[in-house]
Amino acid sequence: MNVETRREPDLRPESAEPPGDAGRAGNLVGALVAFVMGAYVAITSIGYGFGSAARPGAGVFPFAIGSLMAGLALAWTVMTVMGRTPSSEAPSRPERQGVFRIVMTMVAAAGFVTLVDVLGYQLTMSAVIALLLATVARVRWWLVVTITLVMGIGSYALFVNGLGVSLPAAGIPALRYLGL
Repeated sequence: MNVETRREPDLRPESAEPPGDAGRAGNLVGALVAFVMGAYVAITSIGYGFGSAARPGAGVFPFAIGSLMAGLALAWTVMTVMGRTPSSEAPSRPERQGVFRIVMTMVAAAGFVTLVDVLGYQLTMSAVIALLLATVARVRWWLVVTITLVMGIGSYALFVNGLGVSLPAAGIPALRYLGL
């Protein structure tokens, strides 16, 4: 008795990548972007000064956050290379609105770092908050104005008066004259 087992033909192209490779490449690209951003923030913050233990300077917080971000990106890279990151059968891609939100948040962060020396902390922080509320959160205009004023003034008061941290003043003389 000859019993023949029938196998389903393998219709996958020979050059097809295993399902996890696209997710792995995405993880490596994401880790690289996070590392570059974190390193940039940490290196840029050195110019703001660290102050002392009793009176921290304006560079302490961005240096800590940038260093943490770069360190976590390195850990992410190691986990990806070792195969310890979760991967799905089909890597998910963010929807168009999700990509827009990610890009706007990155633009706001890069804009803050770039403009804080020119416009000062108060105007730059207020502009970033307004941009994110209007484009990412899509809240009503009166809420954008209200939240921007409260957060911009409140965060400045908290850091300067509450914590005694010196924040960057505007580099433009006319804005500095206005106390910004």
